[in-house]
Amino acid sequence: MSTSREEPTTDNHALPLLTRINGLVTVLIGLGLSCWLWLIQNRSRLPSPDSQAGQNLLGQYLIASHDLTIYLLVISTIALVVLMHKSQYQT
Repeated sequence: MSTSREEPTTDNHALPLLTRINGLVTVLIGLGLSCWLWLIQNRSRLPSPDSQAGQNLLGQYLIASHDLTIYLLVISTIALVVLMHKSQYQT
């Protein structure tokens, strides 16, 4: 009596995309941590937050960081929608 087990199938086409996204996120986290450490060690190079130059720098930082967050959320959403769309047609 022979029993055969079917191997569970995985979506091998989604893995390269997820690997690239994981690599990109890892690099961005590393860059963010590096910038954070540099800023902590070099606070004296930055203008005082109470000065006009400090306020301008803070405003630019907030705009850039929020824009980057929104871009990453949009890219992640698009990638997930594409993966969902592909998986619907493969089943």
